[in-house]
Amino acid sequence: MQEEEARQIAREAAGLAVQEVFYRLGLFVDEPEELREYRKDFAFIRAQRRTSETIAQHVRRVAIGLGVTGLIYVIWQGLMLALGRGPE
Repeated sequence: MQEEEARQIAREAAGLAVQEVFYRLGLFVDEPEELREYRKDFAFIRAQRRTSETIAQHVRRVAIGLGVTGLIYVIWQGLMLALGRGPE
């Protein structure tokens, strides 16, 4: 058996193994319409992940902003009390 024949056999075996795994997962990659649907599904999942990451980033920014604002308010009120300009 020559090296090229061995490579061809290995390619075919790998292709069949991958196809078997996909079939067991319910992914029929031999059907073009099904493959298009899978790609759309994966694109949708990617978009959802990106949206979720963006929302999480905005929530963190708002939480940090509220914390900093609260800290500034407490410092301001402390200064006002120290200067005798606090609530009467």
